[in-house]
Amino acid sequence: MRRSIPWVLLLSAGAIFCADEEFPPNAALQYWQAFSHLSDISKEERDQITGQIEQIPPEKRAALAEKLVFVMKLLHRGAEISKCDWGTDIKRDGIGALLPHLSKCRALARAGCLVAQDHFDKRRAKEGVDVVFDVLALARHTSSGDGTLISKLVEVAISTLALDTLDRHIPTLPREELEKIEPRWNALPAALPLEKVLQSEREIVRHLKATFSNADDPKNRWIEGRNILDELKVVGPEVREAQFKAIESMYVELEYAMTRPYAEFQVAARTLEEKAKDSGGLVKMLLPVLLPTREKIESVLTRQAMTRCAIQIVLKGEA
Repeated sequence: MRRSIPWVLLLSAGAIFCADEEFPPNAALQYWQAFSHLSDISKEERDQITGQIEQIPPEKRAALAEKLVFVMKLLHRGAEISKCDWGTDIKRDGIGALLPHLSKCRALARAGCLVAQDHFDKRRAKEGVDVVFDVLALARHTSSGDGTLISKLVEVAISTLALDTLDRHIPTLPREELEKIEPRWNALPAALPLEKVLQSEREIVRHLKATFSNADDPKNRWIEGRNILDELKVVGPEVREAQFKAIESMYVELEYAMTRPYAEFQVAARTLEEKAKDSGGLVKMLLPVLLPTREKIESVLTRQAMTRCAIQIVLKGEA
């Protein structure tokens, strides 16, 4: 008689095999745990965190910070990991891709800045700077997974929030902490370049083009519950094809413009915006609005440079 191997042994063997597999750590897994624990506090407390942090009385900040101790541990663990993949699949989902992590990253960043401010209130300079740089790492991680334009803008918003928190305390930070800051900039995860953002946005256009090519099939007419063809008032395959060709041509120009110095980019971007106005509804809707986006990115890069310069002035400048 043949004996069957008990299922429990098979499952155990599978578990052992999986345990031996080496998977690269993913910061997103730490952040999702932080999101979950952040949701455990009351709505009133979450509303306080998302408001003006500096306007919260110190005693209330301290009480909130006490409830965020484990959330901050998870934020720090995520910041220590270089890879961050949110699981977004732009190629498969296109314009219908969901990005639920973005709003949660902003809430986590505000919680981090509140805790950093509490540390600074209590003259715990090292701990305050540590949390600020954890938030700056979160900012970089926010856009690294999907590379969309909206993710890049959230990265900029979170970075600005962290810089606001740090800048207020540069004149009063101990010298030994100021001297450690410069190397920490270089240790942050790499920022997603705008060229990569354009690649993600082009994937969205390719996905839409594939959908439109089968637009007569009712199941392909709907994306996230919206009839895209009716919304854009695109009539007929020839019109659609012409507009998609126009978009592809403009992307080539955009990618070149992105490599140019900012002043040259401004001229090129304005030229493309004028072209888009005369190229049909589809082009106007899908062509990325990169002029204000790059302005925001240049702004936060300037803020970072000013912060680093201010630190050097405090360390080496005249009184």
